[in-house]
Parts: sequence; C-alpha cells; structure tokens
Amino acid sequence: MNCIKLSFEEREATLLESKLFGYPYIPVGVAFPTTESGKELVFLAQFNLAELPALDYLPKQGMLQFFIFDDEDYGEDESYFATNTARIIYWPTIDNNAQVDKPLRNYNSDYLIGNKCVTIKGLLCQDNEKNPISTSKIGGYADFIQNDFRIGDLNRFRLLFQLSSSRYLNWGDGGNGYFFTDKDSIFTSNLFHWDCF
Repeated sequence: MNCIKLSFEEREATLLESKLFGYPYIPVGVAFPTTESGKELVFLAQFNLAELPALDYLPKQGMLQFFIFDDEDYGEDESYFATNTARIIYWPTIDNNAQVDKPLRNYNSDYLIGNKCVTIKGLLCQDNEKNPISTSKIGGYADFIQNDFRIGDLNRFRLLFQLSSSRYLNWGDGGNGYFFTDKDSIFTSNLFHWDCF
C-alpha cells in the first residue's frame, strides 16, 4: 500500500501551507473547531493536498486538518480512543483570502510541547502491513507500539495520519499518535488513538 512519508522543517509558514502547529487555515466566517461540549481544540497539523503526492483514496486538492484536545490523555477516554475530542476536517476548496482572526492558543505545556511552526514535505513510499514504516506518514499501515486497539473494526477503519514523536512533539514516552477514518465514508467517521513505550 502506498503512503506519504513526511519530513519536517522548522520555519515560518504561510496560512495555506502544510504544517504542524502555528495558525490553521479557517475559512472566513467559520468558528474554530471544538469538542461536542464546546471546548476549543488544539490545532495539530494541516495538509494542503495539492502540495503532496497523490494517494488514490484521498482528494487531490483541498485542506486536510487534524485537531486534538490537550489534556493528559489527549482526549482519549476509558476505551483508549477518542471520537468526540479529536477532529479531522477537510475543506474541498481553499479561500486564498482567509486570514488569521484570533490569537494563537497556547498549548498546555505539560502535555503538548510543540509551539513552533513546522512545515511539511511528503515522499511517496510503499508501506508493508507486516513491517510498517516507523515514522510520520499519511496513509499506509499503523506502526503500533502497543496493541492494535481497533477490535472488531480492523476492516472498517484505515490509517489516515500517523504522527511520531520527535523534537517537535512527544506522545508520552516516545510514542505515536494515529488518526483513522472510515474506509467507506472518509472524513465522516473518525478515531484518534495514541500509544507509547
């Protein structure tokens, strides 16, 4: 299965670039993403799909974004995954006139250590289910550090984005964060999970 292996560069990025942290692209008149209870989420990453290699199950353009909650469990509950406190958002078209209209929220420094803007580049690679690429990537197979938590849903949810620990962000003790989406209705039913050593 093809995936996009990600590399990062720490520098100032524009509003519309693929990046970790910083200011997300938010269309004019759209509220900042929140949990179902109205608590504001933290912007984790966005991908301007026109900048990246193509995958057959993803659109070729638009903005794909990932938001999480910044408590000690990154929004996970007793079931070890999050559905209401993590969001995947896809904007089919990009408004080039969009502007930052609010201050950047500070991350909870006890849990999310990434405050610097990091731009992203992607390289198309082949991933192997029995020996997944162990790095940040879009698509491919999840490189679980612990066990696969998708009990009963292995055939329903596919990996959309894996973000591995680095000097920009640390999941617990050097772990990974994973966003999954429904294979049959991409972006409409999502799961977030993280694990570590």
